[in-house]
Amino acid sequence: MDDIEKKVDEYKILSNIEMETMRFRNTNFTAILSISFILPGLAIQAGDLSIEFCNSNILISKLVFLLGFVFYLFAVFHYKWFHRYSHFYRKRLKELEKEIGYTIYQLRKRPQYKRIKFHFEWALYLIGLVYFLIAGFFVGWKLICLAIGGLFMLYIIMSTLTIFQEEEPLEKN
Repeated sequence: MDDIEKKVDEYKILSNIEMETMRFRNTNFTAILSISFILPGLAIQAGDLSIEFCNSNILISKLVFLLGFVFYLFAVFHYKWFHRYSHFYRKRLKELEKEIGYTIYQLRKRPQYKRIKFHFEWALYLIGLVYFLIAGFFVGWKLICLAIGGLFMLYIIMSTLTIFQEEEPLEKN
């Protein structure tokens, strides 16, 4: 097998991986995002049930609404996580195309108007900002900041603890 045939094989395998990654990302992102918007609808119907937490009563509806926002954040995190893989794959696919004479992935261009470029994830961030504001007013600023700040801090602590792990501990023999 000559060098071009090897590159064509690599191209075929990598393009399949890229498409499967995108399909996986979009399917899971859509499911998680849907849940994030269903939960506030359920929260509004939860009524006056409450739980006691730190000497105050918190309505279950507020907690469910907050959980919806947390799911939204997770959906965006999930999207970004897998989106970066797509870019890694596409970069290599474009390199291979130059070497073997294909132009499939090189034809992909970011949507734009004149020189203004559009980014899908920016729309997600703007929706997230609106969601955060609505959640803050509904849930209360103290509770939402405590919950999101706490989750963020726990994630930072857990990430810091990985200093003591191998690169990929789950792939160990």
